[in-house]
Amino acid sequence: MIVVKVTNEHELKLDAPAGFHLPDLGGSPLEPRLFTSVYFDVPGRSLSDAGITLRRRTEQRKSVWQLKLPAGDARLELEAAGRADTPPEELRRLLTAHLRRGPLGPIARLRTRRNGDLVQTGGISLAELELD
Repeated sequence: MIVVKVTNEHELKLDAPAGFHLPDLGGSPLEPRLFTSVYFDVPGRSLSDAGITLRRRTEQRKSVWQLKLPAGDARLELEAAGRADTPPEELRRLLTAHLRRGPLGPIARLRTRRNGDLVQTGGISLAELELD
């Protein structure tokens, strides 16, 4: 049995102009990260059209499959370990309607360097502010 980690994600992505420097927000630095993400879809891009993201992320020689599903103003993120060539069955089952359109295949590969801060107040985490 595969363990699936479930997170409700509220994410806001912003673009900054060249030369932008983040002001001090009083946060504590997050550990810098370097990872590779391979994104998957079926022929015709059915997953993308439905707002679904499926990727395999590799960081420090460990990898996980991540499936992000629309959920109102957030996204439900499911994460599970699996083989390099195919997502775990627990995630594939959620994509049955899309997999009828054809096999999953890689559509993009990104290598990301990420730095950031954890912004808190009164010991309560408000946000992770990350720069890629």
